Amino acid sequence: MQKSTVLIVSFLLLLTTCLVASGKEYVLVCHKECPVDQLTHREVERIFLGKMRKWPDGSGIEIVVNSNEEVHALFTRDMLNKSPSQFSNYWRRILFSGKNILPVNVKSDVDAQSYLLEHTNALSYINVTNLNSTVKKILVVE
Repeated sequence: MQKSTVLIVSFLLLLTTCLVASGKEYVLVCHKECPVDQLTHREVERIFLGKMRKWPDGSGIEIVVNSNEEVHALFTRDMLNKSPSQFSNYWRRILFSGKNILPVNVKSDVDAQSYLLEHTNALSYINVTNLNSTVKKILVVE
């Protein structure tokens, strides 16, 4: 009886650890005056692939790519179903086709937040542990 209890408890602990590890470690952020509070997964994908260019109020969306390797890899894989190199190649093709210009590129969470403070229509992503009150969190709904 004790062996089965130990096995069940061990399994539950392992399962909990796996669930926590699979959680998002990044958060979408924008300027505090951004006209939206939430976006669907599909809308986020369309924005970061340059297919959705305007907020609901008609103002242009400025994409800010956070080049922090860890956060960028998590974001591109989770939200865009692309590796970081696939994402870069995608945008190179868009640029050379003349359909759009490259997104703004920043090197860190701090740089992303600083950029968002100055640009009302910008959207980026940062590590969730670096979220602070200078920016607004965008909720992603399915």
